[in-house]
Amino acid sequence: MSAAPARALRRAAATAALAAIGASFLVAAPAQAVTYSISGTVSVPDGAPAGWLGMAYVVAIGDDVEYVDVDPVTGAYTIDLPAGGDYMVAVAAEDPAGIEIPNLIPEYWPGTWYADEAETVTVAGAVTGIDIDLDYGETLYGTVTLSDGGNAEGAVVLAEGYDGEIVGAASTDEDGYWYMTAMVPEEVVVSATWLDVYSDETTYTSEYFLDAFRPEHAVVLDLGGFYQTDLWFTLDRIPMFWDAYDGEFYPEVEFLASAGITTGWKLKDGTYEYRPLSTVKRDAMAAFLYRLAGVTGYTPPKKSPFIDVPTTHPFYKEIAWLAQSEVTRGWTTSKGTEFRPSSEIGRDAMAAFLYRFAGVSGYTAPSKSAFVDVPKTHQFYTEISWLAQTGVTRGWSTSSGQKFKPASAIKRDAMAAFLYRFAMLDS
Repeated sequence: MSAAPARALRRAAATAALAAIGASFLVAAPAQAVTYSISGTVSVPDGAPAGWLGMAYVVAIGDDVEYVDVDPVTGAYTIDLPAGGDYMVAVAAEDPAGIEIPNLIPEYWPGTWYADEAETVTVAGAVTGIDIDLDYGETLYGTVTLSDGGNAEGAVVLAEGYDGEIVGAASTDEDGYWYMTAMVPEEVVVSATWLDVYSDETTYTSEYFLDAFRPEHAVVLDLGGFYQTDLWFTLDRIPMFWDAYDGEFYPEVEFLASAGITTGWKLKDGTYEYRPLSTVKRDAMAAFLYRLAGVTGYTPPKKSPFIDVPTTHPFYKEIAWLAQSEVTRGWTTSKGTEFRPSSEIGRDAMAAFLYRFAGVSGYTAPSKSAFVDVPKTHQFYTEISWLAQTGVTRGWSTSSGQKFKPASAIKRDAMAAFLYRFAMLDS
């Protein structure tokens, strides 16, 4: 049910109730009736369209909830109440016809935008002078498109304020446009989501503006101006990984899929698996980093840099590029340099890969380790420290302190988190 019909029904019910009460008075009116009411004046900002005041209505919230429209010329109102008590008073504005959206922030008496800061009005009779001034709100609008050209109508756009509280919401029209107004001027991040799963095989990404998959990496919009425009989203069609969909790192998996870094495994029934708890092999890690770098036009050498990686290896090009970029060094043996492509990659080696991949220079590791299980004497202490300091890794909180678990093989879900946070370092 839309807001306008719901509001009409509430008014009809209130009118019917008042009519019934009035009829009872004809039968047996009390000797001295006490009238309970709240009255005052609502105002809109100077220069606001003339019709906006007539769209304002006042709500008294107590044991009962009562509504009344304000006078469209003077802004005066009186709410008759069924009983005394404490009431929260709020004012909002909406067009009953649903044509125009007045850009006025809902306000609580005695002058706050937030319900938890409102004061109650104690009613023991007729209370007057409960005046409320409405302020202009902020406006956000933009577009949502689907990367494959599909119709984006019905995508949901949310504005999140402090602690992830939803402070604004909109859905896209048939052309992918969305619009939010009457918003409190505060800092927000904005996300777009395609709620309906496209099929059993594929879906669309959910993203934060701009090109982020977690709110902490989104652009923070300070709604201090009248309009924030051109907030665009392009949602990519990706494999629907049912085995990762409810996982802790699904947004990071979405990122890998949208960036073309992974496609997972396609099963016989057409569905896909990501296998989040499987460990990552060193050859697969080379492929992930190669794709993350967006390498194009690379021609691998005719002779492999590693004795255990033939030129026919599925990831030969990626491994050769990793070696040529000095991201990996392998192991020197009596027979030659080995890459050990089928070995699981440890979390410490992953740190070294990313450190070299980033081309870090001039970094000095801290005198105290960020992790209780990574001593300063560790082979990759500098690399792990850099990973922690940049926020690429967080480790595990334990009773004995923060742990990195350097010797543990990295799993595919954690690898997605590492790569996503790494990619966000420049955002």
